[in-house]
Amino acid sequence: FWDGSPDPTHAVRPLAMARHALVTATSTLLALKLAPAVGAVAASYGLVDSWIGEDFFERFDFYMGADPSKGAVRYVDRATAVSLGLVNASIGRVYIGADLGVVSGGHGRPSVRIQSHETFNDGLFIIKADHMPTGCGTWPAIRLYGEDKNQQPPMWGEYDIIEGTNIDEWVMTSLHTTGSCDQSNTKVGVDFAGDWQKKTNGAPSSRCQVTAPELRYNQGCAQLGPADSRGPRFNTLGGGTFAAELDPAGLRIRTWFWPAGREPSDVGRRRPDPESWGKPYSYFDLGPEACSARHFADMRLVIDLDFCGDLGGPTFATGCLSEAKELSCQELVEGHPEKLRNAFWSFRALDVYRRAPASPPSAFGSKFVIALVLVLVASLAVFVIVQWVLAQRRLEDPGLLCQHDPSLLDHRGWGHAKRTLSRGYAEEVEEIPMARKGQEELDAVVDGAGCGGPSCVTSCRPQRGPDRAQFAAHA
Repeated sequence: FWDGSPDPTHAVRPLAMARHALVTATSTLLALKLAPAVGAVAASYGLVDSWIGEDFFERFDFYMGADPSKGAVRYVDRATAVSLGLVNASIGRVYIGADLGVVSGGHGRPSVRIQSHETFNDGLFIIKADHMPTGCGTWPAIRLYGEDKNQQPPMWGEYDIIEGTNIDEWVMTSLHTTGSCDQSNTKVGVDFAGDWQKKTNGAPSSRCQVTAPELRYNQGCAQLGPADSRGPRFNTLGGGTFAAELDPAGLRIRTWFWPAGREPSDVGRRRPDPESWGKPYSYFDLGPEACSARHFADMRLVIDLDFCGDLGGPTFATGCLSEAKELSCQELVEGHPEKLRNAFWSFRALDVYRRAPASPPSAFGSKFVIALVLVLVASLAVFVIVQWVLAQRRLEDPGLLCQHDPSLLDHRGWGHAKRTLSRGYAEEVEEIPMARKGQEELDAVVDGAGCGGPSCVTSCRPQRGPDRAQFAAHA
């Protein structure tokens, strides 16, 4: 813009100024709008509750219906479980087991299935166990399970955190959903450190919907954990710690495992930082093109100790070769309790973490900042308009400027004359080569612009100079 000095060569385009003002204001508003969301994603996990204690079973309902998985089991209520010694909770340990008496008549072995009162749509669950059920015929699991009286599974999804059968030495982590949920783009070694459970043809079982035609009903998509993440050696080595993250905001479900004594220090401090833990052994993509997070809602934490059933039965023959030669899975479970002495859970920690929500700005603060930005935009708009009006006035008096420097003339009489034409908001500078036809003609060019002959060596702005056509004619 022109500051009123004799030389208005420091010109700034008003339209460029307006554009810059609008970009700045828009960026500011976007930053104000997006900042809380970014803060929410980056928020760290905080401990919500630590469940291990004498009141552990107060947080759960005891399921007493028929086993949905058709196992050789009979789930009992809390009073029965206590009287049979199937459950026990103390300050530092929770025990869940099955009755070890002889069972006959195909009624199933008395056992426990509990599901939390509280429901979850997200969270980080740290589970430390020093013993996990193992042995021929066993099928223990810890899962997040969406269900109520109006919505039957898997309408709200199922995330099996810990699951295994018989004497398998690796944990299985899986999803079970309705609709489309395809994890075929989730890659071993890239997204997770474990492996896919294989279909009969050797291909990964990466489709999670329970009705996938190439899988048995409700098989789901399953990934396998590291060696000794369950089974006899898991118990012998003192167990281990699992971390299960249900993170719809991050579009992912991740699970880690560490053997006893090898947990990250932040887990021990109860300040977990999953981003520092390295690659999980299990990873599921909750992106909209893979498996929308809407598949998982209002999920309860379920812990059970099942036997045989839809998964334990079919794997019994391959998992327990010698036993399967003489007995069926159900016959072993019901008639040989001595083979089930390791069929119990022992938990040392079950902690629930949630991300701290971003603190929203106050209503007054938000309105004040927005008003301030609007005032800034309006002020810049007025400023631009004023500069445009001044530019229009300069167009009426084009302000032809001239420069004549005799030192530009060389010994042959050649030189250059410079002219600068003010065109409102821009300046155009041209160098015009001229042959010296005589000092009089050159002086005439300079005098025509009001510059006083050869002594004019600086820019000058006439009070009322000739128009562009006259200047061109002189040149």
